[in-house]
Amino acid sequence: HVHFFDHRMLRLGQAVTGALGRMGLLRGLAGTVESARSVYDLLYGIPAADHLRGVYWRMRRPPQDLIADLGNAGGLWFSPVLPATGEYARLLLDTLEPIFDKHGFEPLITMTSVTERALVGVVSVFYDAESQAETEAAAACYEELSAAAFAKGFWPYRTGVQKSIRSPIRLSISVDG
Repeated sequence: HVHFFDHRMLRLGQAVTGALGRMGLLRGLAGTVESARSVYDLLYGIPAADHLRGVYWRMRRPPQDLIADLGNAGGLWFSPVLPATGEYARLLLDTLEPIFDKHGFEPLITMTSVTERALVGVVSVFYDAESQAETEAAAACYEELSAAAFAKGFWPYRTGVQKSIRSPIRLSISVDG
């Protein structure tokens, strides 16, 4: 089943599961609501500890405190927007997966439905920043991934700070003085 929700629905779900959870009811639903809240917040740029765990998985020696020490966990990402159809989702995957393989990284791609007509992908390259070779390979992989996605018309709604993007659309703004 697919369920669409917004911030009001999440607040209602948290209120209901919070109240009934204190009585020992709806524990499964409470977990689902919290998971949805975490993903929803992430779409608005609010990170959660659960989402940070994945950044460390390629590290040979991850830190004890995952939140306090992000120094050597490497991560590059961008978030392309695409039409919410299987055809476009498949096109994005078919475009990006060979590039991940070429550079020796796993294809870490998620897609979230943000409206009835649009998906937002998160394309991530995680690496061990203690390894110079892996850092360089990740940067090359990221550049090729983003260039390939943009060439197919999958423009990002958000990228990491390392990526400067020139839009093919020119805006003309005039201000009467």
